Amino acid sequence: MARDESRLDKRLFTVNERILLHLKESGSASQTVDIPAPMTQDGIANALGILVNHVSRAAKTLQKQGFIREATARVKGEIRRRKIYLITAEGMAVANNIYGKIGETLVSVRDSRQRLQELPAGEARKLLLPPRTYTAMLAALDERNVLDVFKAKAKKKEAEAVSHIIGAPAEAPIHGRADELKKIRSWLQLKKPPVMVITGTKGIGKTVLALQAVVSLEGRRPVFWFSIKPATTADRLAGALSDFLRELGKVEFTIEERDGIEELGMKLEASLIDLGALFVIDGLLGELEDVGDVAYALVEAAAATGNQILVTARTMPHWGRGMKGLQLLEELQLRGLDRDSCRRIAPQLDEQEFGKAYRLARGNPLEIKLLSEYADEEISGEGLTAEERALMRYLKAVHESDVR
Repeated sequence: MARDESRLDKRLFTVNERILLHLKESGSASQTVDIPAPMTQDGIANALGILVNHVSRAAKTLQKQGFIREATARVKGEIRRRKIYLITAEGMAVANNIYGKIGETLVSVRDSRQRLQELPAGEARKLLLPPRTYTAMLAALDERNVLDVFKAKAKKKEAEAVSHIIGAPAEAPIHGRADELKKIRSWLQLKKPPVMVITGTKGIGKTVLALQAVVSLEGRRPVFWFSIKPATTADRLAGALSDFLRELGKVEFTIEERDGIEELGMKLEASLIDLGALFVIDGLLGELEDVGDVAYALVEAAAATGNQILVTARTMPHWGRGMKGLQLLEELQLRGLDRDSCRRIAPQLDEQEFGKAYRLARGNPLEIKLLSEYADEEISGEGLTAEERALMRYLKAVHESDVR
């Protein structure tokens, strides 16, 4: 029986065509620093509602046809670099044709009261939760090609696990720290106490450990990461929190200019209930009092609403002792690495040079790395012993790199 092409029917489009449409609607033609997650294999599979191996097979065909190309890039909201697909000019021409065909069709829409109505595809798309794309609409059609808006929204909210990563460095190898990693994983699993603070000197590995927590939760729970820099403002941290909560559908969370810390805390607490998120504040600086106030408002709100929050700082924040006394906070103090772990950081140093570096750095992995980079640098000064030259090299390395 002939199909009515004036009505939307997902069977009229092949998997290959739907992938091209999806890449067009995801902005795959543009080259950006942070690539949207929908351009990965699993992102495409989730968007189309198909298996990943089906995406892999279709992608090979589309590459041979010259419609897409493969690349590796940092994906927005994730730590690792991932394989992604970018649409070519030829592929975009096909996608534009599909996009136009869908726009000319009608869609049967069922609302929350189970009422059916016929709407143009462009109007029906606006009833979906973001992203309001034709790709999402095709995936939400049932076996009778009816768009059940209520079910589509419920399914999206259930499956969604948003990551909002600002300022996190690329994932780096971790040396040693088996006990510390075990404590973090146990804390993530038990979800108590709600707050963990990782403390230690600069370069000791606080951020690397925090990254392990984020990587282990990617795609399973909502994750918010914010790295604080010397120029960070309280408004920027508060704005990032607002963006994150909007992504999770918390549209009622708004920040007004007149809001103080108390008002912000109450709004956060109201919006974080039943969220089950992990919040990471990396590099909390005591001298940035306004930023610290916003961070503390988040800590209190997260702790009161069943979320977890991980903070890295050189020393325990002023509010930490009180929370620790109430058994709401666990502190993880990082010391220097053991000799074997440090040796893996600087394998190029001979044993004598490494011994000097290890004693001077006291197991600090960043200082070991810097000293290994300065190992061949000549130190002027007559009459200096080998130990004195090593000390001069150490002081030069840590001073130029602002480690201490």
